[in-house]
Amino acid sequence: MTAIEFNNISKQYRLGLVSTRTLSHDLNRWWVTNVLRKEDPYLKIGETNDRSTKGESEYVWALRDIDFKVEQGAIMGMTKPEIRRKLDEIVDFAGVERYVDTPVKRYSSGMMVRLGFAIAAHLEPEILVVDEVLAVGDAEFQKKAIGKMQDVSKGEGRTVLFVSHNMVSLKNLCKNGVLLKNGRLVMSGDINSVVDTYIGYNQSNRGVVEFPKKMYKSVYRSYINKISTISTSNFDSKAIFKMGDDIGIDLECKILEPIDNININIRMNDSFGTGIAAWRTKEMGVVLKYDEKLRVRLIIKNLNVFDGIYNLSVALLAGNETIDFIDNLISFEIVPDNQAVFNGKSVSKSLNLIYTPCDWIQM
Repeated sequence: MTAIEFNNISKQYRLGLVSTRTLSHDLNRWWVTNVLRKEDPYLKIGETNDRSTKGESEYVWALRDIDFKVEQGAIMGMTKPEIRRKLDEIVDFAGVERYVDTPVKRYSSGMMVRLGFAIAAHLEPEILVVDEVLAVGDAEFQKKAIGKMQDVSKGEGRTVLFVSHNMVSLKNLCKNGVLLKNGRLVMSGDINSVVDTYIGYNQSNRGVVEFPKKMYKSVYRSYINKISTISTSNFDSKAIFKMGDDIGIDLECKILEPIDNININIRMNDSFGTGIAAWRTKEMGVVLKYDEKLRVRLIIKNLNVFDGIYNLSVALLAGNETIDFIDNLISFEIVPDNQAVFNGKSVSKSLNLIYTPCDWIQM
């Protein structure tokens, strides 16, 4: 039985500030659609909502022709007497007992989300819609939230619509997924296939990422200029490696003023954003000298990780002070190799080892 059905759902926004021109646009749209009974002319000129490009049109599509169905449910929840009986349980779950008599308008955004989720989860709705609840709260609350959603979806047999960028939680909680890109439906189906497709979009095929100043998004100053994953045989850029390969990473930093005691930290993350290995010049006794255009090569030997997509985060430090940092800077893929051998042993997923000797080279 279909509970929710989406057919050709679209949403368009106009960029810019409210002005006389905006009012004239609104009046024109109203006249055309309500008086002349014609199609809205501005619906034809909207562009894809790609945040990385400026575009030409003032109109963008947040959603475009979305279709999917959700099976089973009604959405009325509980009656007031039932809510009163659940009140203590709701307050305890949200962890806001001390503030229960404080007006909600004085709550922090995190407290409001915690309370809102606690109320929704305990109202016993047939359909529970959850949007990034795991982005707030401490580890204890996030664990409770995941447990409650599992109880609702699996133990109580009700429907949960979970919107999130947390791939681990999506795989643990969901059976089916819907993937949107730039406002359009890319795919729907088995959650593992959807997550794999989403992760694949974040992979760099060229193995090179450069940072023009206008595109720079670091909260620090723009020192990090370019990064490449390279072949250690010919030093060409490369984005796909075999298990157990040596992997080279070339990093360029633009440093306009003299800095003493330069250090570089490179962290390797799995596809879920969890750090699994790190290489730090300071801990390895590597001394980097000041250079206006600092070029460094890291050679990771016999990288002992399993197949999958990984990414790198890079930090540039002056002593212990971070002067530049970019997370998830570049992605690359490790593909299976049945002949891979680590420390004289053939690789086995049951070993779950990370062994990463390396060399740092200033060029």
